[in-house]
Amino acid sequence: MAATSYGSITIVDITDIGEFSVYPTANSPRTQIYNPDSNTYTPDWSGSNPDTSLRITPVAYYASKNVSTSATYTWQRRDGAGNLTSLGTNETVITVDGNTGVLKVNNNVLSNSTSGIISYVITAHYTVDGVSLEAVGEIDFSLTRQGTVAKTAKINGENIFKYDTSGALTPSGKTITLTGTVTGVSISGWKYYNPSSESADINGYVTYPNSTATSTLVVNPSDNVFTNDSVTIKLVTNDVSIYDLITITKLKDGARGQTTVAAVLSNENQTLPIGSDNKVLSYVGATSKLTIYNGSSNVTSGWHIDKTYSPVELSSLDTAVNDNEVDFTSTSLSSTVLSGIDPASVTFTCSKTGEANIVKTFSISKTKAGIDGTSPTIYSLESNTLVINADPTVGTGTTHANPNPSSITFNAYQQIGNNPKKPYSGRIQFYIDDSASISAETTTDASTRTINFNNSPWNAANRVKAVLYAAGANTDQLDVQTVVVVCDGNKGDTGDNGANGYGAVNVILGNEADVIPCDSDNHPIPNGTGTDSTKFIIDIPFEGYQGTVVKTTTVSASAIPTSDTGLQSIISADTSIAGHVKYKIPSTATLVENGQISLTFTVSAKDFNGQGQETDTTVSVTKLYTWTRSSAPIDGINGINAVILQVNAEDGTIFINNDGTLYAKGMLYDGASEATGETYTWYQYKDSTYKLVNTTNTPNVVTGHGTKNISTGVWTWTNGANGSTDTTSDMIKIEAGAVDGYASFKVVAHYNDTDYVQYISFIDKSDPLQVSLHSTVGTQIKNRQGVGCVYARVIRGDSEIDTVPQGIQSGTSWPTSSVLGDYFVLLTTNSNHSLRTATLYKKTGNGSSDWTAINNVSGEARQCNYEWSFRDRNNSPISTMVPYQDTSDKKNNQFIYIDADLIDSKIVIDCKVTLD
Repeated sequence: MAATSYGSITIVDITDIGEFSVYPTANSPRTQIYNPDSNTYTPDWSGSNPDTSLRITPVAYYASKNVSTSATYTWQRRDGAGNLTSLGTNETVITVDGNTGVLKVNNNVLSNSTSGIISYVITAHYTVDGVSLEAVGEIDFSLTRQGTVAKTAKINGENIFKYDTSGALTPSGKTITLTGTVTGVSISGWKYYNPSSESADINGYVTYPNSTATSTLVVNPSDNVFTNDSVTIKLVTNDVSIYDLITITKLKDGARGQTTVAAVLSNENQTLPIGSDNKVLSYVGATSKLTIYNGSSNVTSGWHIDKTYSPVELSSLDTAVNDNEVDFTSTSLSSTVLSGIDPASVTFTCSKTGEANIVKTFSISKTKAGIDGTSPTIYSLESNTLVINADPTVGTGTTHANPNPSSITFNAYQQIGNNPKKPYSGRIQFYIDDSASISAETTTDASTRTINFNNSPWNAANRVKAVLYAAGANTDQLDVQTVVVVCDGNKGDTGDNGANGYGAVNVILGNEADVIPCDSDNHPIPNGTGTDSTKFIIDIPFEGYQGTVVKTTTVSASAIPTSDTGLQSIISADTSIAGHVKYKIPSTATLVENGQISLTFTVSAKDFNGQGQETDTTVSVTKLYTWTRSSAPIDGINGINAVILQVNAEDGTIFINNDGTLYAKGMLYDGASEATGETYTWYQYKDSTYKLVNTTNTPNVVTGHGTKNISTGVWTWTNGANGSTDTTSDMIKIEAGAVDGYASFKVVAHYNDTDYVQYISFIDKSDPLQVSLHSTVGTQIKNRQGVGCVYARVIRGDSEIDTVPQGIQSGTSWPTSSVLGDYFVLLTTNSNHSLRTATLYKKTGNGSSDWTAINNVSGEARQCNYEWSFRDRNNSPISTMVPYQDTSDKKNNQFIYIDADLIDSKIVIDCKVTLD
């Protein structure tokens, strides 16, 4: 099916008719200033008042004469370097003082610009002596943003609840008070992470119970917000991009031989400074390390850790080698991944057989500053460790033995903008456990402070909170860091047994459900053999495990009820067979429609006593087996199956642009099973009737059978006899050439002396041709100078047909500088117009004339036919240029010669393009 389209181009000699131009002028400066603090624009174009709206007035000239009120205009807009689009709803064309092309903009359109630059392009038309002249003008407007104060949010407070070996909170009644500190924003509330909640926001956070939009939040260990003994809490501000996160964890000493498993991030949240262009100024500090503790032991290597990046592009910027670390500090400042998102995060999911998953999140947020604003200053307090390991202790308040490391060093840093961070001499103060009072330490300013956990009062501390204040006093808090003391419970070495304890007890069923076939009287149809040939047998194999070890398992089972008490009211189970539960249902039993059976298993297992010693025990596990009655139709078990013929096209039924191969398969079902022994005959609808598929009637259609490789999508095909003698082929292979827009096929399946018929249709969806004509001399020739070519560019869908090189140049001699692979259109001049040619060449050698004539970029024969025609300034055909329409070889005429001699003021060139 051939596709046809047309293209046209107009070339004007402005020497003959005068030069036409247009210039847009504006009543407003071309730079608009935005103040983010007051959310105002200067000048403000919003509103309908002529004094505030932007007015752009075109001034048009022809031959140095102002013709602004005589021209007609069309406006378009462009955002940055994007494509031209139509005007928006707040951009209207009005008439002012006879000028019909005045553009009124009554909205601050730059506020929605992605590039910060909006260009308005005007096309003006003016007619002289029947010739329509065209000129294009453009005017740009840009946005400048004032600086703004940095926006920050920070949560201060402890992040550990500790429980003793008996599971009691220590100290009793302890709560944690979190304090939110913000700059440049206001606090909107507090939330916690619970993505499964129906009220969760898009990031999975839910409003914290009984919280308000105040600067403090009291967290009780009994609050129903903890998952796997931890909760992530979010401080929310009126700017969705400014927030902070903290994770509170319940640490528990070992009990019954078990030890507390906890995960700690060296850095849970990092705030990065950005400029007004939304690019990060520095990635210093964008690193974190996850450590998992079992009591006081570092067991990170025994866990499987997966990292999930949000957005996923972050993975390419993470230079950390180990799965328990992230490191973005080597990220280039030109990177757009971290610059373009807010917030970003890396989630660590830790898994281990027999343990609940642990999830920790390292978050990255951005502190915004304007292009002209002051660079933000970031203060941070860092320690050489977040956890102190100590030997077990007895009681509360006693000293810890052998702390490791025995001392901790805190360093304070200051970072301004994207400059490297440097030591900051502030006031570093310490708080022990839950004390609100500063410990008995020096109050002098310093950038480094060290404490020794072998010395009083640190040797009895369970946690130490270090706070960095601004130099000179302990009033302006800048950063907080908490160090936790972790030790095994008072059961000593039994903690290791807990870590390697016995696995969970499970019972595996080999059969959990059955559909019991019955006759029309709801009696089961026997499936037994031998002495059980009149019974339906239900067999439920089972096996008990502790971990991966098979254990001795016994079972007790309930009965199956029946509806006919006159026959047998219940069917009892036989559980004497080791590893099996069997029910033998007589064919005289009348079954109810459905039911379930409770199976109680007793598994002989192992456990620990209170002193970590192994002991024998038993564990009960209940499993359910379900069954459903499937009754035969009224005709009984000898009822008649339905026979259904289906036709399936696995790759679909649509051809695109008359290309490709599709397959159709007939499938005959007798009841629920695919029939055997049937024969197939295929037909295609042509010339008002269905014709037998064969070489004569239906070219491009073949009968046979094929199979498709699921992984590669490639078909393996075997041809059939393809005619009246071919009655066993269950498939047809259809080439695109068989479908001229639409094609219908019929298949007849002959089975058990009966014919079954089904139909399937195929469609060819072809994209239209889009033809555009281009000139290497442009659309205006000045002073009767210029020689070049006009060529056609053909687009179908997303692909170009007979591809023309981008930026092609033409000339009457080879270019002075060229490289292998360059393209050039060589022009041949002659006094006879019909002998003037334009031919496409490709550079194929290093010599100055090593060029080879080609059809197009691919070097293949052109696919389209090109028919050219010409019209003069009065739109009348130009018969003297008929030789350009030579029909002897249309496919060689994608390029035609053009010069000033052919143009009498104006020439219109048309091209008809046909694709077979």
